[in-house]
Amino acid sequence: MTGTDQIITLDRLAASVYENDNETDDLNWHELQNSMLKQKILTGMLISMERHSIGEGKTVNVALADYQGYRVMIPVTEMNIILSEQDEGDMTKKIRITSNMIGCEIDFIVLKLDAATHSVVASRKKAMEKKVQNFYRPQVEGEAPLIQEGSVVEARILAVTEHLLRLECFGLECFARVFELAQAWMADAREHYRVGDTTLVRIHKIQEAGGKLSITVEGKSLDHTTCYACKKQGKYIGTVTGIHDGLIFIRLQVGTNAIAHSVEDRQLLPRKKDDVYFICTRMDEEKEVAIGIISRVIRSAR
Repeated sequence: MTGTDQIITLDRLAASVYENDNETDDLNWHELQNSMLKQKILTGMLISMERHSIGEGKTVNVALADYQGYRVMIPVTEMNIILSEQDEGDMTKKIRITSNMIGCEIDFIVLKLDAATHSVVASRKKAMEKKVQNFYRPQVEGEAPLIQEGSVVEARILAVTEHLLRLECFGLECFARVFELAQAWMADAREHYRVGDTTLVRIHKIQEAGGKLSITVEGKSLDHTTCYACKKQGKYIGTVTGIHDGLIFIRLQVGTNAIAHSVEDRQLLPRKKDDVYFICTRMDEEKEVAIGIISRVIRSAR
């Protein structure tokens, strides 16, 4: 089985970082010590953002992750939030991005421990860099890396907007437009995807510039949803997912994408998320899209 034939799931990472699932407090603390001494990657749940005093009137913004009951502090500067060159120093933006990740599983490597107070300071950045080295770089000279172009991987969903997902794929983050991930058109990705969930994606492109890797992903090739072939003059109910250049894009309840080029009832023009009555004039078999007109709006989302 080659690297592109298998699905790289997060269980692979978990299997390499967890030796005991039901640890006592002592063993959990030992795992944290191992992380610091041996640069071992651990995984916890991001639970909050706080501002901590570090003395002399100074404060630092930290993300808090839960690891087996221990609160792990990760400074925002160690969260590996990568911005454009002009925004790199924008701490407000980094805090906002980190806050949007609350509820996600994140990986980290421990930087400091205090046995007396059981306080833990860690770095997500170091964990991400190590994962990139482990998964995207050859581990043996002459062999292919575990993840390469065409590989199918389990990605963590870090943030969701109406049309865009921010994903983490074994140490590398990327943005993916929702229409690149699923066959079905949707009006709002937030109704289908949740922060903290995972989704399967295929690595489309791996690029390197200045010694740093970046990726693009897609998921449509993994979506084997069967398209229902609408009948000519068939009448269907659907939801408007978007409007562009006079064309109205619809997801029909029978499980088919549709495009309407006109509306019969001009008194109430459809808007995004409206439920509409669609009449099929023909079926584009190649693109698996029904073409037709909208008779009327059934339910307005206004």
